[in-house]
Amino acid sequence: MSSHRIENRLCVIDAPATLALNAPSKFKGYVLPLLDRAEVEGIVINCRELQSLDSYGIGVIVSLLKSAKEAGKKFALTDLNEQQRKLFQVTKLDSVIDIFDSEKAALSALGG
Repeated sequence: MSSHRIENRLCVIDAPATLALNAPSKFKGYVLPLLDRAEVEGIVINCRELQSLDSYGIGVIVSLLKSAKEAGKKFALTDLNEQQRKLFQVTKLDSVIDIFDSEKAALSALGG
């Protein structure tokens, strides 16, 4: 199960180990209510523990990005491994999703 914490009005969420079709998670259902909170100005998903990511998982992330944009909230990913980062580069999603090397960098850039 994922966990979250609020820092600088940003909700930092630890991604599960797997965001893949063969292991559907309740991650999207966990994140969406957090976007509705008035005190939350954005979502930062820390992918440090994420080991398995496929097209299903990317679809979940894109869907969360869309929901965040519609709610006028910031959205970012942090701590992607090299393979995950390449997936976002190849799909050109790195041009629409803020990706940071670390949670600290994301909080600094987005938290103002």
